[in-house]
Amino acid sequence: MSSIPKVIYQTWKTKNLPESCFRIRQNIQSLNPEYEMKLFDDDDMRQFIQSYFDTFTYHCYLQLNVGAAKADFWRYCVLYIHGGVYLDIKSEITKPLNDLIQSTDSCIITREGNVGFFNNWIMIFQKNHPILLQTIRNCCYNISHKTSFDISHLTGPHGPFTKAINEIFLPLYNEPHITNLYFEKDDALNKVLNDVTCDIRGRFYGTDMEHFAKFTHDFTHELYSGHSYWRNESKIFIDINVHVLKIYEYPYKKRLGVNQDGGYVMAELDGEYDCYISAGVSDEESFTKDFIQKYDSLNEYNSFAFDGTISNYPYQYTQNISFIHKNIGTIQDDHHSNLSFLIEKYNHIFLKMDIEGYEVPWILSLTTDQLQKFKQIVIEFHGLGDHSCLGDHSYNSSLCDKWKALEKISQTHYFVHAHGNNCADLVHHNIPFIIELTCVNKKYFYIEPPLNTQSFPILGIDFPNIIGKTEIELNGYPFQGV
Repeated sequence: MSSIPKVIYQTWKTKNLPESCFRIRQNIQSLNPEYEMKLFDDDDMRQFIQSYFDTFTYHCYLQLNVGAAKADFWRYCVLYIHGGVYLDIKSEITKPLNDLIQSTDSCIITREGNVGFFNNWIMIFQKNHPILLQTIRNCCYNISHKTSFDISHLTGPHGPFTKAINEIFLPLYNEPHITNLYFEKDDALNKVLNDVTCDIRGRFYGTDMEHFAKFTHDFTHELYSGHSYWRNESKIFIDINVHVLKIYEYPYKKRLGVNQDGGYVMAELDGEYDCYISAGVSDEESFTKDFIQKYDSLNEYNSFAFDGTISNYPYQYTQNISFIHKNIGTIQDDHHSNLSFLIEKYNHIFLKMDIEGYEVPWILSLTTDQLQKFKQIVIEFHGLGDHSCLGDHSYNSSLCDKWKALEKISQTHYFVHAHGNNCADLVHHNIPFIIELTCVNKKYFYIEPPLNTQSFPILGIDFPNIIGKTEIELNGYPFQGV
């Protein structure tokens, strides 16, 4: 019995395939009744790599913006973990695999029609094969170093896969003058690689699996209609670095304010605060009330609330605060404040900020020295996805700027808590559209703390912003380190 499992893996952006493609899959199944057919969509692929691979590998996968590159990366991963057959969704198996796969096979390598390269649109491997592991490593190197903007060389057959085949099998072939096994005859290669003394087994078989498979089936054009994301997206890499959002362990945390929208989780630190700022008030200030009551050093002379969208401050929460009828911005004028007059005066500031996306340009306008004045920040970040989930009243800065703002904070502060605002949903890469973050200045730590291991929300201190709606679960990288 072959060590290659009888499973055929395929992937596509969505599981809603055209009817014609379902028929192709049914034809493949009827030819191979002993095989299980599994279809993964984008979210399935991401979850698989997150579940089975280390943080660095997962992070490399997250950097990819093109469906074809993601599918390249994932196929190596799923075959390495489980073994079996991978087949492109646009391709077709035309004869029974039982007539192809032999009991002694650990992998079957087939050439491309493009001279010099081995194809990956159909792959047959046992699990844990070293070629797959080396291919994954090659992909990670290429992605982390951005070695190419050509998918076939970055993650595909012309780059990491062909390279891995030669890296693993060339030393076994023991022909010093040979640099690419593509040009060697199958019989000569198989004689060496299937010798009983060979540590790593494999079999070479023709071009494009010869008559056992077709590169494209008759309905490929229907499959690609409306899915430029999968093939033709010009931006290969995502303009975000989720690494900057990693959460660090901090055991001393407390919730202040209501157990719904308006309450936040803060880190309990030694010492006092010489200034409190509430940026973005609306009509809910329960956190401010609890915070000012908690610290004797705070009163109306060093506690400030900013909001240009309301006429009066809701003083029923606290009288110990000065209200400034201005919005936070990058300039100081009659309608905006950049907080510079407070940043210059105070050195241990607590900032609570929820200003509907305007946090991004304000953060980007700060210097490192100014950020160092903030002892702790609880902040709601908006629109960490491909578009803002809010209405026209929000500030819709570019996705790149939003992640630059997070990166800027991460240079001076550790993120020690995260909570997804359930008024909106998750975006790509396990990141909520709206996220509440607790940030503590790094100078209050003797050494870098370990990465957080808890999943969010945390029972007892986290509560849904919208009561009655399911909380957003934040687990895995970057919220949980591994």
